[in-house]
Amino acid sequence: MSLCELELRGVKLPDKETFLGDLTAQQIVEKICTFHERLQNESHLGVAPFAESYFLNLMALYPVSMCNPNMTKKLKLVVALFYFGSKPTEDTKKVTEEDPKIKELFPRIKPSPIHPEYSFDELALIFDKSKSAITEAVRQKQEEAQIMLEEAKLRCELKKTASERLAEEEKGRLP
Repeated sequence: MSLCELELRGVKLPDKETFLGDLTAQQIVEKICTFHERLQNESHLGVAPFAESYFLNLMALYPVSMCNPNMTKKLKLVVALFYFGSKPTEDTKKVTEEDPKIKELFPRIKPSPIHPEYSFDELALIFDKSKSAITEAVRQKQEEAQIMLEEAKLRCELKKTASERLAEEEKGRLP
């Protein structure tokens, strides 16, 4: 589960941080360096091959929150969305590497299997925070994140139904 995957599922992520306040380039570089040190020490985690790209995407969208030693409300919500968004659902259980729709859309790309739900250790690596901070963020933002994920699912289902209805109407108009 990445930011891109959440957006593809229709989840409305917190707004990008555009006001950097007193955040300096030096602080950003230091944060990236500490992340890389941690990544080397945590390379055994299943998410390690993807962690750098996830971390850098988070740094690009939420630099102030990512560099802040205390977790902001915005970042806590993103953590909870990652955590609950990665939990398997009936829809994600149906998707496999052999899905013909995926092969049709991306014939040259072999899709990777869906990542299992994230552990608190994996999220601590991705967000470069402590496991206890991640656990507390998930606890605090659980309800809000689950509501957002459910709303996104409902929006997608409504779009699909509307699209199917429109296709049926168009078929009816053809001679």
